[in-house]
Amino acid sequence: MTDSNLPSESNGRDMSAPEVRLELTQAGVRQVLSLYAEDQAGRSAHGGMEIGFAEIVQAVLERKKLVASCLAAGVVVGLLVLLVATPLYTVTTQVVLDQQDTLESTLNNGRGGSAFIATQAEIMQSHSVIADAVAQVEPPADEEDPVAAAMEALQASPVSGTQVVALSYVGPDPVYGEKLLRATVDAHQRRLIEDERRSQSERLDVKEAEYAALVAEVEHLEDRLREARREYFNGGSAEDVLDARNQNIRNQYQQLLDVRAQRYALENQLLAGSATVTGNDSAIRALQDRLYQAETEVAGLQQTLQPNHPSRVAAERQVSLLRKQLADTTRATPQTQRKELEALKGVEAALTAGLDQANEELAEAERLGRSEQLIMDELAQTKSIMEQRRRALLDQRLFTRLAETGEVGVTARIIAEPVQPLGPTWPNPPLVLGVCGAIGLLIGMFWAVIGYRSRHSDWFGTNRHLSAAGTGE
Repeated sequence: MTDSNLPSESNGRDMSAPEVRLELTQAGVRQVLSLYAEDQAGRSAHGGMEIGFAEIVQAVLERKKLVASCLAAGVVVGLLVLLVATPLYTVTTQVVLDQQDTLESTLNNGRGGSAFIATQAEIMQSHSVIADAVAQVEPPADEEDPVAAAMEALQASPVSGTQVVALSYVGPDPVYGEKLLRATVDAHQRRLIEDERRSQSERLDVKEAEYAALVAEVEHLEDRLREARREYFNGGSAEDVLDARNQNIRNQYQQLLDVRAQRYALENQLLAGSATVTGNDSAIRALQDRLYQAETEVAGLQQTLQPNHPSRVAAERQVSLLRKQLADTTRATPQTQRKELEALKGVEAALTAGLDQANEELAEAERLGRSEQLIMDELAQTKSIMEQRRRALLDQRLFTRLAETGEVGVTARIIAEPVQPLGPTWPNPPLVLGVCGAIGLLIGMFWAVIGYRSRHSDWFGTNRHLSAAGTGE
């Protein structure tokens, strides 16, 4: 059994060396291309080409001169940086902010903690404080804007949990930096004093203006009160006028009750008849008493004296006269009582009308009294507020005097003296040379790996071969 695809024996040829022939169909070419596409997609998903540690070592060994050259170039660049860079020195100090228990801090329950320290740190590195500090020291001659340079060189940072501010200077002149740090602390202390003086002065102006406005308001209310009393109560107070009117009403009411009682009595007498009237009339009773005495005297004289005796005659004449007066008075009493009754009714009506008018006047006085009371209440409330503002003004004047003497309640003092550094902070030769050398070494290794991959990778040739085989089918 023979197969046309297997090598066969041929006459005149070497039987020991079989002939191998590889033929790809169009389907096989497509299958190879699809496998290559999947391999390329897998490499793209893993970030491009993959480089192993062995390849990196092999690339470095093959291109060691290139790597050494890049390393040397990095070191040279580091040396150039060391030669060109300006030396920078770091000077640091620590400033503690002591908060004293002043009168104002005691009344205002003290000041804030960490927020206050952070605020003071920002003030230390503010433009105004640094400008004041630069004005106290002599800046380097080569600086065009010493204030801006100082703001870049200075840094104030609050130390967490303490009342300490770390103040540092990073610049080319350590001597100038030390002087600038001390001047900054002094300028900050002066700034605190100036701000406190200005703040207390502004508060004093506000409180004085407020107190003056309250005094003017009190004077205005007092003028209104005096005008109301002069217009409605003849210069007196509503309380006095109401008391007088109430007393007058009580007197009038009592008079009305008395007159009404007399009227009732007269009416009852007239209704009871003349006997009752005679017994109840005081004038008749007086005449009756006098007549009884005169008759008693005549009876005694008749027993002792003759009928024509002058004393007896005079006594008998007196008895006759009293009897006549009693008779006349008895006849005139009912008519007189009726006249008195009419007069009492008129007095009663007048008293009633007067009492009604007095009640109306009392109601009007009470209404005006309420208006006066409103003014008095407003006046009392304004005076109370004015008294509070007066005490606050006295306290503020004391705070202002304390601020003028420099008592601000906060003292900034250095607790860690600034020390001259032994050497510059920048540039650091080991660090610069190490970093530059490492960068040069990395560049050389990268370059070597790229060259190694470009020489030993065959996927470009494979791609061209497969493409040609696919088009030749």
